[in-house]
Amino acid sequence: MPRLRPAPLQAADPSPRAYGWLALDGLAGTLQATTFTPWPAPAPPWAPSLLQILTLTWLAARTLSASTPARAGVRGFAFGLGTFGVGIGWIFISLHVYAELSVLVASLATFALAAGLSSAPALASALTAAWAPCALGRSANSSAASRARFGDAACFAASWTAFELLRGYAFTGFPWLAVGYAHVDSPLAGWAPALGVYGVSAAAALIAGCLAAALAAAQTPRRQKVGLLATTLLILITGALLRQHAWVRPQGEPLTVRLLQGNVTQDLKFDPQRALNAIERYGEWTAAGSATLTVMPETAWVVSWLDGPWEERERLLTVARERKSWIALGIPMPTADPWRVAILSLEDGITNSVALIGPRSAASSQFLGRYDKRHLVPFGEFIPLGFRWFVDLMVMPMGDFSRGTPDPDPLPVADQRIAFNVCYEDLFGEELLGRIEKGASIFVNVSNIAWFSGSHALPQHLQIARMRTLELGRPMLRATNTGVTAAIDHRAHVIAQLPILTEGALDAVVQGTEGTTLYTRIGNLGVFFGCLSILAACAIHRRQTRSWRRLPASPPL
Repeated sequence: MPRLRPAPLQAADPSPRAYGWLALDGLAGTLQATTFTPWPAPAPPWAPSLLQILTLTWLAARTLSASTPARAGVRGFAFGLGTFGVGIGWIFISLHVYAELSVLVASLATFALAAGLSSAPALASALTAAWAPCALGRSANSSAASRARFGDAACFAASWTAFELLRGYAFTGFPWLAVGYAHVDSPLAGWAPALGVYGVSAAAALIAGCLAAALAAAQTPRRQKVGLLATTLLILITGALLRQHAWVRPQGEPLTVRLLQGNVTQDLKFDPQRALNAIERYGEWTAAGSATLTVMPETAWVVSWLDGPWEERERLLTVARERKSWIALGIPMPTADPWRVAILSLEDGITNSVALIGPRSAASSQFLGRYDKRHLVPFGEFIPLGFRWFVDLMVMPMGDFSRGTPDPDPLPVADQRIAFNVCYEDLFGEELLGRIEKGASIFVNVSNIAWFSGSHALPQHLQIARMRTLELGRPMLRATNTGVTAAIDHRAHVIAQLPILTEGALDAVVQGTEGTTLYTRIGNLGVFFGCLSILAACAIHRRQTRSWRRLPASPPL
């Protein structure tokens, strides 16, 4: 029997109609970008997640109807440009306003980053079109097509999630706007303690794929469409049930905390007089409180401990001694042993650190412990190889830090064990798992994202922190320079928060937890191997399927 080969696909010339469809793809991506921050009342909390599902369903349908993988990739790229162009548009503020790049250069750099990130949905769409069982009209009869429609949905979900994972690791990783973050208030959030944010992304993408397959397959029998829709309900119901499961339990007595927000604008942060005023203000707020733990933001002190004012050092030590309390101070420190480090002069490099002052600090003039940031921000805290020329264009003080050691021990505060992280380190849940193994009961994030003014970067970062609490089963405290300063419990509920771009001190009571979620035991491996297995099955199916017919004509792009 002669071996059948695929019929050649005819190329179609681009048309205004085709570019109009691409514009709609970009619009869908733009709408998705709005789902990564909470919507104001009267919108219900699950409304952003619903819109996210609908926009991803649009992309899934457009991907599965593409006439070639290349055209599916173009559609995915347009969708990605809409998402990242709007979703991380705040990068322009830091480059133009604070790094003092020209409007043109800052715009080009922002576009280049958005375009680079858009390669993930582009490649996911192209891979889906190439490997999905029914894509490009592969199934030769309606019976086979009906059996393969769930394979289409699974292929789209696996491809999307796999490239989100890759985006979270490649070139130090940038998992911002992973679609799982849009679902922190939806039933899908229940998947986070089991499979992490990428598991939530996979669930959302699978729902989108099922909806797209059910709505787009005219030749699929009704029972198959019902099956696809039933799958979406099963995913949602399972997520809701998992959300009710008690993964962890309380540990120790509740901790009273005071979180400080100085609201020092980035253009004044390194002004000597403004820096001194901020140090004094933080000292006043600390002395005025009665919390067991007071937390200052990232680089609340922009100078070393010994270079800071003597009066403020003595005030903090006195408060810690007399009240038997602890003070976490964001401060640059010399590279050194991360545990019980004596106060030294800066001579061998600088780390972006959190130093802990406690009741025993006053007698020895030593910090009880410190945390040194390890996952540094490219361009902000280290210079990527070959980009010195770009950094030289910017006004970027303190732009080259040393890395801290991985998985440091949590620091004891009262009967809790506190695990610190700095700035966007809380994007990388997999890097925090070692702290759980070492007994962390509360996580604390200190940040300074004044680089982005009052943009949507701030509420996006809060959503990310809330997702971490679900994954890890631990509360998260956030002390930030400009916002969002907040206390979040282990179920992602915001206990209290300060308005952004305001000065203030936030008092709260937080309960530490112990125990483990499934995610803290397996990390991202479950999602990784799940995606790998599905894509391998799709590749094998594609290899075994040697003949297909074209779907009805679709727009050329």
